Amino acid sequence: ETGLIYDLGDWIFNSAISQWREWQQQFPVCADLVLHINLSPIQLTQDDFFICLEELLVKNKLDRSGLKLEITESCLISQQVKSSRVLDQAKLMGLQLCIDDFGTGYSCLSHLQELPLDSLKIDRSFVMNLGENDNDGAIVRTIIALAHNLGMEVVAEGIETYEQWQKLKALGCEWGQGYLFAKPMNIQQATQ
Repeated sequence: ETGLIYDLGDWIFNSAISQWREWQQQFPVCADLVLHINLSPIQLTQDDFFICLEELLVKNKLDRSGLKLEITESCLISQQVKSSRVLDQAKLMGLQLCIDDFGTGYSCLSHLQELPLDSLKIDRSFVMNLGENDNDGAIVRTIIALAHNLGMEVVAEGIETYEQWQKLKALGCEWGQGYLFAKPMNIQQATQ
């Protein structure tokens, strides 16, 4: 409502990309470290967003294929995003695109095959009861199969137990995040 999302978004991207470069320099063995940044629908439709992002990546001498923009489902089906084809612009720049919290928004399967996406993130609400609830297992299995059939990777959110991670791996899920691996950290903790 106030328009601060533009300044806040700029600060987030500048800070995150600067830290990403610092970690790559500090830890050469992690040169292929991938940075995920959540993107607001408002930022995505900003006229100069991709121009500014390109300048930031060039200034920091970073490989753009290691940057993954996370976008919500509701953002993807908005008429403004669909008609502007901004996602094509992101792909032309060599960026990766990910749908965040897949399955909880306004899933529109017809859009999945039209959009240049690289990965889906399964929402933690489906992972939480994995193994306890047959319906959640069926949904997770279906999302993984759908993503793979469309040539996408899968990230599961909210993994808290070893059993959840084992079930997800058995279903073919490539990536996971959650308290099993680490709680949210500040820069100093993540660096250590």
